[in-house]
Amino acid sequence: MLEGDLGEDFTRVGPGFARGIFGNGVGVGLRKEDTALKEKFNAAIQSALDDGTVSELAIEWFGFDSATTD
Repeated sequence: MLEGDLGEDFTRVGPGFARGIFGNGVGVGLRKEDTALKEKFNAAIQSALDDGTVSELAIEWFGFDSATTD
């Protein structure tokens, strides 16, 4: 979808997940000017990584720790 004309104003960032258990991955779309919201998302994700929540949920639901810090 991002490769077509409709995706010309979008940029992919972050680690890429392809196929396997993650399918095509997940994402969130934000307007460039929504910097405060972006900061809130980033802080929440980092907090969940730092306190082990992502690892715990990954082990519970996938059977292995899929958390990445790349």
